[in-house]
Formats: sequence, C-alpha cells, structure tokens
Amino acid sequence: MQVLKVDDILKPGEIAHIARVRFSGHDGVSPHAHEFAEIFWIEEGHCLFEEGDMRTITAPGFACVTLPEDGHGFSVPAIKGGQAPFIMVNVAFRPEPLLDAMGRHFPLFDHKDRRRMELGLEGARALTASFERLVRSGPSTLGLDRFILDTLERISEADRRQGDTALPAWLGEAVERLFHRELPLEKPVQELAEISGRSREHVSRTIRAKLGLGASEYLRKRMLDKAAALLALDAGDVGTIADIAARSGFSNLGGFYRLFRATRGIAPAAFRDRVRNNALPQAVRPAR
Repeated sequence: MQVLKVDDILKPGEIAHIARVRFSGHDGVSPHAHEFAEIFWIEEGHCLFEEGDMRTITAPGFACVTLPEDGHGFSVPAIKGGQAPFIMVNVAFRPEPLLDAMGRHFPLFDHKDRRRMELGLEGARALTASFERLVRSGPSTLGLDRFILDTLERISEADRRQGDTALPAWLGEAVERLFHRELPLEKPVQELAEISGRSREHVSRTIRAKLGLGASEYLRKRMLDKAAALLALDAGDVGTIADIAARSGFSNLGGFYRLFRATRGIAPAAFRDRVRNNALPQAVRPAR
C-alpha cells in the first residue's frame, strides 16, 4: 500500500492542506496510508469508501477522521449503470494537533470505527461552514485549532447520539430538532413533546424508561453540554456568554450561570478562557 509523505502535501511553513474536490467518471484514490492526519467529508453525492475489506457507498454528510495508520481509498460508485459524481472536502495536516486533541478531550476516538460517522446534510453544512472559516483564516494556527475541535465535537456528539440508541427514533429526532433551533426554551419538556407530537407525560415516561433520567434532567444535561461545546469553540465570533446561553436553550442567564458552575465547577467565562488558553498546548504549530 502506498504511503503518502507529509512533504507530499505541505510546503515549508504550511500548517495544513485544504481542498474541495469534485470527483466524476473514473476519478478516485486507490487504498493508501499517509504520515499526516486528515479530516474529510462528503459534501454532495455518494462516495464508494474502501477500508480494508470493507466497501460501502456513503451518503452526503459522511465524515472521516483519519490517523496515519488508517489505510483507506475512495472512488466514484457505479449507480444503475452510470456513475454519480461527488464532492469531497479535505483538510490534511501534521498529526500532532489531532492526536493531542483526541487524547486529551475525545478518548472515544480510540476506536477507528468511531472516527467514521454519518452526520447527514445538516452536519455536512456545519462542517463546510467551519471549513470556510478555516479558509478565510489562512489557515492560521488558531483557525486550525478551532476547526479540529469543532469537527471532533460534532462527530463526538453524533457518536453520543448513536450510543443513545435506547431512545426511539421519533424521540431522538425530536430532540435534535429542538436543539437545532438554537433558541431559548421556556418549557423544554413541553416544547419537546410538541415537536414529537406526543404528550408530555408520554415523552417523560419514555426518557425515564430508556435512559433512567427525568426528562428535565436529560434536557438540562444536553443544554449544558451544548453550551460547553460552544464556549470551547468560541474564538470571538460565536457571541457573548448570554448569546451562547440562549443558543443552548437557556431562557434565564442567571440560572445558566448557576447550573454551569455547579456541574463544571467553574464559571462559563473562566471555562472559555481556560479552554482557549490551555486546550491544545503545543498542539498546533507551524510546520518546520
């Protein structure tokens, strides 16, 4: 298997190689490994993804976090006698930033199959927006830092949702729609019930039976997790603490501060500053 070198993609002084490529006809890349790490996803169309003995046709929103030892390949699949093009977005860089972030903050990525995730169309759009911020930044070391954390958080969140398979599909989808709105929630459980088309009592019983948590407790945890993710990703353009609280579903800023401090042991602003200053020490640096 061919092994691509870091110097094949990065010029002296570059920290990342970024690209958006349209594959059509017989385009593709044969199975290979590489010294660098990369994150890529399918923005449009379907890709025939190969990894070891596995061959699968992926949908838009398929994302892959690749370490140097992860051999893989991809090509345009034949569908109904023809070939359907796809668009792939790729960010490749020296592995240290990703390995450091995964080891410190995302231990679930120890397993290769958990670094491949179907994020769906909305997930693909979110990754593309993060990618475009990276393009606008240069990419800078801070931009690459943010892109890596943003991507890992999104894939990690999707992995957590997959782990919550105890929730029936109708309820899991309703939860995602509830949080996708990024609006303050006056009555979270009632609003979830309305979105799901079930009664509040039925929603509450289902969450208790499947997850062992009260509905309010479960939604509050999801709200706090989202707030922590936004604070960790905040590089100055996510908004104020009040904006982040509202986007996470909190309708009362004082209540958000109290709950965040009680569960994280630190105030939201201090948490954001600590993550921004210390989340990836020595992890993102210019190539030598």
